[in-house]
Amino acid sequence: MTFEIDKTHKLNETNPVLLNEQNETQSQTVSKNEKETAISSDENEFVELSIEEEKEDEFELDIENIRIDDTDIEDDKKDTSSLNQTNDKTDNDGVDLKGFKEFISKNEKIDELASKYGYDEVFKLFDKNGDGKITKSDIEKVNPTCETLEDFTPGEIKKFINNNISSADEDNSKITDENFDDIVEKLKQAFNTDNTQNQSVQAPVQTPSYSSGGGGYSGGGYGGSGGSSGGGGSSSVSSASSNANSVSNETNEMSLEELEQEKQTRENTLSDAKDSLSAVYDETDEDVKSAKEDMDKKEEEYNKLLENEAETNPEIKALKEEKDENDELLKENEENIKTTESDINDKEQEIWEQTDLITNLESELSSLKGTLSELQSIETTEENKAEIDSKISNVQSQIDSKQNEIDSANDKLDSLNEEKDGLETTLDELNTKNEEYIETRDRIEKEISEKASEKTKEALKEYQDKRTEYENIKTERLDDEKAKVEEAQNSVEEINAKITEYKNKEQEKENGYNSGAEEFLSELEATGGDAWNDFDKLCSTLGMSREETAAYLTNLCESEEWAAGCIDPVTLCAQIRQESGYVADIVGDGGLAVGLGQFHECAVEEVNNQYGTNYTSADRSDPYKALEMMALLLKYDYSKTGDTNSMLAMYNQGNPNGINTSGGQNYVKAVMSRINR
Repeated sequence: MTFEIDKTHKLNETNPVLLNEQNETQSQTVSKNEKETAISSDENEFVELSIEEEKEDEFELDIENIRIDDTDIEDDKKDTSSLNQTNDKTDNDGVDLKGFKEFISKNEKIDELASKYGYDEVFKLFDKNGDGKITKSDIEKVNPTCETLEDFTPGEIKKFINNNISSADEDNSKITDENFDDIVEKLKQAFNTDNTQNQSVQAPVQTPSYSSGGGGYSGGGYGGSGGSSGGGGSSSVSSASSNANSVSNETNEMSLEELEQEKQTRENTLSDAKDSLSAVYDETDEDVKSAKEDMDKKEEEYNKLLENEAETNPEIKALKEEKDENDELLKENEENIKTTESDINDKEQEIWEQTDLITNLESELSSLKGTLSELQSIETTEENKAEIDSKISNVQSQIDSKQNEIDSANDKLDSLNEEKDGLETTLDELNTKNEEYIETRDRIEKEISEKASEKTKEALKEYQDKRTEYENIKTERLDDEKAKVEEAQNSVEEINAKITEYKNKEQEKENGYNSGAEEFLSELEATGGDAWNDFDKLCSTLGMSREETAAYLTNLCESEEWAAGCIDPVTLCAQIRQESGYVADIVGDGGLAVGLGQFHECAVEEVNNQYGTNYTSADRSDPYKALEMMALLLKYDYSKTGDTNSMLAMYNQGNPNGINTSGGQNYVKAVMSRINR
């Protein structure tokens, strides 16, 4: 059979899934107070959709007054003005507990967050006079320098809650450096600050028809009869599907080796992020180091002036001696805090790794239990009982071994959490001491400012400013690097899950029992045609036994990943026999058609365009990849035709109307003759 390509002719076909995505993005935008109508595809009647009614029960907030996004953070202060917003049930003198609870209960995520710490406990933090309302005077009692909640920095809020909230549960109820960013992120999600306001109505999907013209994807036959030559027709179509792939979709197409390589790349990124975070704790980070040097310089200038003044002023001398003693204790304590925080960070990394390991082990265990359940549900016969019993025993052994791994991993995780709890207890004690030293430092500095000369007071003020700047920069850098570590961890978790999923599928294939394969072999043998007579040649080409080949082809036909049930394995064998005689590297159509499926290059392009795959022209000679492409193309052709004969004709002719041509009809007859149908 000859095949010529008319390069001026291109199919105007689109993947239905992609068309659906395009229709979604092109659908008409509906405003909040506007009503639109959409046609019901099931009952063919008009259904009125009221976007306004849909949004009646949603929790509405004035987004402009919730400046929780990073772009609205100024001077390291986050707007907490949402607590100052009152509903119609709260008077203008403050927010009472009922109003506070009603306000946050309208949003599930905020409600969950508040209930974790206790509504009453959180409310009491700010209701300092106990009159049942949060007022301006209450806030001033919390911090005299603040008039509204907006004036608090994240660090001050964290410190205030840690020092004041009463919690019977000591597990995870305290806000820490490690979970503060996560809580802020939950609040951002809860307020839907990143969501758009618009909604759209999707139009019904219409699938365009093929352009007219002949032309086929494959050669018409091997040996004896075959299809007629095609007319002209290139199958070059839009490759929108490949452009729409996300990183996650790309990993779905990776082999195990490629997934392992991607994992190494992502783990390297995580390692770099951890190193950067450690550098902030160690104060070797460039920004933190520079800020500390500036602070130290100003501190040195201030100490020098203070020392000179202490020589002539007894009061200043006494204050300086007290200051020097307290500074030594403070610096030693802060050094211990820095070391402990770094140790906690390292311990959290170990806990994350162990938790991710357990997650993947549990996924493997779940897969094994699913396989065991399937095996136990198979009806046994004299022929299959021994094999099924052996498989059940083998899988049960794997389950027991996997459960032991999980138990051991959980024991290690418990130990790591205990070690972390001990470090956090130490850190709490150090922070308590630090607050005492800071209070003493602030008192001394205040007295020095009242008694020292203007020059010394000015130097003290400059030092204090640099100290605040250093503290803010370090806090900001810690937040940034922790976010990067978390992002890198999520990326590694994703690829680990992909690898586990891949291995689970392979394990399921190895452990499972495919009764459909037995039925397929019996049915193929019963046909008595060439597809069965030469079947051992296909087994040799694939390097498998008859049973393994039968199981492989059955999975290829039934799996949603491949043919998705559009063709049965007996008919597929007949088609492979017709196309190539089961020879992997056979070439036909004057060098245009290659491999088991006699694919032309335009057919490879078609598969890649429709499914976002990356098959190459050389893959046509690879028996496994050739059969994968064949299954995918048949699935696509079936979606355009709806029946087996028309699907086969389209495979040969490259046109949904191929069954109406003599070439398509002859091809179908030739295929069916291989199984005596």
